[in-house]
Amino acid sequence: MCSKDQDLFLSSLEEKNDPIERFIQALDECPIKASFRALLSKHYSQGAHSELGSIDTIVKGLRASLAYPNLPEQIIAFVQTVEGHGLGLFPVGRNDSFAKKRPASFNFASDVAETIFANSPEKLHQCFAGFKSCGFEYFLVTLAPQFYGEDFYLKPDFFKNHFAQYDSAERESSLWQLFKYLQNGGGQFGDFQYLVIEIFRHQGIDGSQDLKLGEQYLKKSFKFLNNWLLVESPRGTAAESSSLLHKFIDFLFDQSSALRSGPSHTAEDVTRIDLSSVKGWAENLLSAARKELEVIWCWNVRLDDMDDDQKNILNTYTMNSTNIIFP
Repeated sequence: MCSKDQDLFLSSLEEKNDPIERFIQALDECPIKASFRALLSKHYSQGAHSELGSIDTIVKGLRASLAYPNLPEQIIAFVQTVEGHGLGLFPVGRNDSFAKKRPASFNFASDVAETIFANSPEKLHQCFAGFKSCGFEYFLVTLAPQFYGEDFYLKPDFFKNHFAQYDSAERESSLWQLFKYLQNGGGQFGDFQYLVIEIFRHQGIDGSQDLKLGEQYLKKSFKFLNNWLLVESPRGTAAESSSLLHKFIDFLFDQSSALRSGPSHTAEDVTRIDLSSVKGWAENLLSAARKELEVIWCWNVRLDDMDDDQKNILNTYTMNSTNIIFP
């Protein structure tokens, strides 16, 4: 009972027998922040608190939250304590029927994502055990969109607002890992070359949903780079944005070189397709992606601190600019 620890909890009257009244009583006794209490009351006060487990488990979660001064940390401590007693508030993997099975917990997670972790999907990832057990890139691409919107990680606002608490090196590393995850088909394929060959080999074959998904990921990966550069070019110095552009271009060049050096897969894989056609298709894809990045940089880079070399690069890119193929 909360009142047993006088240093943490207010004095208590006799415990209520009615489960709903007992839940409200536990919230009354525990001096949690008003905003946290309002969040729990909103989703669990009408009998839905059974989704959190027993009252004793709920009290332990409330007590754990008191060790932290800020609401985000309090929510994480509460959820992790409750889930530590064997109750998973959210399943591993996306489960569209979960909203019907545990509507209170789904709505609680949605509310937390929207109001508390609106710009911190990494905090939501840490909060629920079902999320934390997945890789962060998988979580962002597969699970987080049900709270933040489909393909939210491809939109300019994602690059403007997320990972704000990271330093520049950590932020770039996290974003690059997400790009690589998209580039290899959401973790389904070993590398760009393998993905391209598989996509090409299965064109026109019914039932190849994985490969169609792989092609979608490939296009998303280029759009990811585009919007990353779109946001960073005007925000950083010309030297910084130029460095990021060349990082992207170097990666595309490496993929192109790997294709030209020949396939790294079995003869059986290759004999089913026209390898020259694969190389041509992929080369065109990479070339278009590079030109698109150059156009974005030209239109958005800061001009006030450009040196002569960067101005020459800008002039070269501007003369060679082409239409963007992935809007």
